[in-house]
Amino acid sequence: MRTKWGVLILTLTLIIGLVSPGAMVANASVSTTLSDNTKIRVFTEDTDEGEIDKGSTGDQNEIEIDKTDTENHREAGKEKKERLTVKEAYLPLELKSTKQSKTSVNLQWKIVPGAEYYLVYGNKAGKTLKQLASVRKNTYRVEKLKKSSYYNFVVIAVDSSGNQLAKSTPIYVATKGRGNYKSITVKVRSIKINEKKVKGDSAKPVIKKKISIKAGDQIRLKVTAKKAGKKLKKYTPVRYESSDPEIATVTTNGLVKAKRKGICRIFAYLQNGIGKSVKVNVD
Repeated sequence: MRTKWGVLILTLTLIIGLVSPGAMVANASVSTTLSDNTKIRVFTEDTDEGEIDKGSTGDQNEIEIDKTDTENHREAGKEKKERLTVKEAYLPLELKSTKQSKTSVNLQWKIVPGAEYYLVYGNKAGKTLKQLASVRKNTYRVEKLKKSSYYNFVVIAVDSSGNQLAKSTPIYVATKGRGNYKSITVKVRSIKINEKKVKGDSAKPVIKKKISIKAGDQIRLKVTAKKAGKKLKKYTPVRYESSDPEIATVTTNGLVKAKRKGICRIFAYLQNGIGKSVKVNVD
């Protein structure tokens, strides 16, 4: 009797020993929530499966966190890559189109300090933008386009860590056969503040490269544009931007408001990126 029990115990021991702890949970999954409410489900089996579910990161100037699993998924969430995304703006890239043909568009932008490369996005106007190229220089020629068609482009400056340094406002450019803007003129017109006219300006709009005003005063910019080609389709109105809103701001209709002492530039630009600026010195 003792021999039979001994054989039975030995048999059970051998069977249990054949099943490893890893095999018993090979297909199990664990769900966890990180401190930033990122939900991660990790499969213990060495497969390519995994799920990362993150909510919205906001509209602008947001920090987007990507949780990256390790190769075998056993330390998912340990590696964390932070990617800074920024609000789109005209400055500092000043993206514009410099030349158009029947099947191509030339793009150009300002070099951004610290940028390792630039991502160029584009598509037909009204369609979702797609990445066209990653380049290190500040020009790019988009080819194989359709004649007499409008296209939408955006450029993003990225540093060596993958952080966005700048993102251009979208520009709209037509290939030959449709119209584009070819030049822009910016004039300055004074307005009355507290029943007093801004010193040094006339009521009639005049072209000026720079202007001096006092904190609390306002001026209005009047923009005229010349077209090239026929049948120009308007996608955006004239857009304005201040190089330093703490010194002077500008509204969507070109009203400049002086805030505090300092020097800044107010830019006015058209839908294809062509622009001009006025230097504003706030006393």
